[in-house]
Amino acid sequence: MIRQQAHDGQIMKKRLFMSLIVAALLLSLGCIPSINPYYRKDTRSPKKEFEGDFTQNEGAEKWQIEGAGNTYKIVHTDDDGNEGKFLGVLFTVDDTLFLDLEPRKMFSTENTLYRYHVMPMHTLFKIALDESGFTLIPSNPEWVKKYLKVNPTEVPHVMKDDLPILTGSTEQLQEFIASHHLSDDFFSKGTKFNRD
Repeated sequence: MIRQQAHDGQIMKKRLFMSLIVAALLLSLGCIPSINPYYRKDTRSPKKEFEGDFTQNEGAEKWQIEGAGNTYKIVHTDDDGNEGKFLGVLFTVDDTLFLDLEPRKMFSTENTLYRYHVMPMHTLFKIALDESGFTLIPSNPEWVKKYLKVNPTEVPHVMKDDLPILTGSTEQLQEFIASHHLSDDFFSKGTKFNRD
């Protein structure tokens, strides 16, 4: 019984740690979370040049990207050496390239009830590819929050801890991106990653 309690305590600490990593990544990158994918199957646009190992221009952040058909297995390592595993999908809207990023294997637990309550979010980035690597340009939740205060019915959403979480269908999300991706401040400042 004591051994099981110790094991459960370790699992809870690991879950908390992973939750904090994912939350910190989302906040530091400033992404717009959604419960549904931002891409449709017919908008997926895989690029061979997106595969490989990349390091931040000014920092220790790393991305290991492995192609898997129309998706990518991505291991992100932050400046402190903490790793997160993601599934990525490149897609286009109006000839602009975007990345839908979704966490994978956030928690290792056998607790079915707990797993039922954990929902990975999709996040939206614009991607600019060039011969040396790529620039990752996060979507701006502050812009979306301000916009949705004035236009609350444009795309279904909920507010959680003062952060907009989009709940619309993929089709509604694509319409929202098409309508606003060229707007000033819809995306934040990008970060350049060079091929190793």
